[in-house]
Amino acid sequence: FAHKWNKNWTAGTATNKLWYAALALVTLIMYSVATGGLILMAVFYTQKDGCLENKILLGLNGGLCLLISAVAISPCVQNRQPHSGLLQSGLISCYVTYLTFSALSSKPVEVALDEHGKNVTICVPEFGQDLYRDENLVTGLGTTLLFLCILYSCLTSTTRSSSDALQGRYAAPELEVARCCFCFGPDGEDTEEQQNVKEGPRVIYDEKRGTVYSYSYFHFVFFLASLYVM
Repeated sequence: FAHKWNKNWTAGTATNKLWYAALALVTLIMYSVATGGLILMAVFYTQKDGCLENKILLGLNGGLCLLISAVAISPCVQNRQPHSGLLQSGLISCYVTYLTFSALSSKPVEVALDEHGKNVTICVPEFGQDLYRDENLVTGLGTTLLFLCILYSCLTSTTRSSSDALQGRYAAPELEVARCCFCFGPDGEDTEEQQNVKEGPRVIYDEKRGTVYSYSYFHFVFFLASLYVM
């Protein structure tokens, strides 16, 4: 999804420089969300004394987000994947931040003695100690992400572009038409130029007459993936 998004909007920069601004704005928002999330977790899930595991987890995942950002724009990756950029790594960083939040909220509480010799819970936010509001928030976010992933998959799994992708064929970058709703073509059909780059009439590109993959195997894999997510 992120690669297709970046590729489509980058193609628009050849004709309209405003797509550069759109890419920069979306990328900035994603990195702001990821950075803000890590900062908030450092404030609420760590303390000056203790919480060593939480500190290590936050530092490790924050470092990995920086690493994938550097890899995405490295020359060796750019040579092989010219459409690789910070938008993809920014989206992945947001997802990693969500996974980190999910891990911290699911972690068993730690108990320590205060100055009065009483047991107190540490390394958890005050708002989540009684009503488990942080766990409810994680559940809501996870359900929303699951719904969006399934919706995107259902809406795009039968398009011609996805059929080509299953066979390792992709449209030429110069044929990309940048648009806000980049998941679908302007009219749902291939342009004449895109038809010319196909490999002839012997290959089926939609599901009107048949599929280019095993229909039962495809949905069986989705069935297993749904169970895994659950």
